[in-house]
Amino acid sequence: MDPTHESAHNTPMRKLQWLRLGIAGVGTWAVAGFGWAEQSFKDVEQAVALIRPTIPSSTANGIVIFSPVDGGVEVWARISGLPSGTRHGFHVHVFGDCSDVLTGSAGPHYDPTGNMMRMAQTGMLPLGDLEDLSAGEDGTVEVRFTARDLTIAGAENAILGRGLMLHESYADPKDPMSTSGDAIACGTIGVYNKDRTVGEKQTEAKQ
Repeated sequence: MDPTHESAHNTPMRKLQWLRLGIAGVGTWAVAGFGWAEQSFKDVEQAVALIRPTIPSSTANGIVIFSPVDGGVEVWARISGLPSGTRHGFHVHVFGDCSDVLTGSAGPHYDPTGNMMRMAQTGMLPLGDLEDLSAGEDGTVEVRFTARDLTIAGAENAILGRGLMLHESYADPKDPMSTSGDAIACGTIGVYNKDRTVGEKQTEAKQ
């Protein structure tokens, strides 16, 4: 084999490109070493994100499952390790890169319809701005709600491969200057494996 040909396919940049392709979940993916396999994401039924801490002081962890419903996506979340009785912003971000969210690795809030630009006139938030999560006295939250107009892997407003961020606080709608603060936990939205139980996935989130 030509050494120059081999190195061109094994550079760190090439490996990163393949990793990003796998995370993004758009189109098809291939796995080397086990033969070539092709999988379509058009018919993905559910998606999942394992939430893990992004800063040393955070113990937030859990699992979020997305399922298609009429008019949007149903979001079921179970998260623990939060300060007692706190409220947190909960957002889909553009990129599924949780490696360094404090410097913007996950990008801005997911806003495919440009609501942010017209928010002062319409009052409509970006589609990626999900419902705030409120922890109980034990620091846990379990909630189910519908996120309007989002899809899992549809032609428009798809969330597969994007980042899911839990913030230290929340933006008060009565105070236009308030923000959700830094991210305390993050997960990448991927294809849900229905053969694994929720308990198994949540155990992985704590590791």
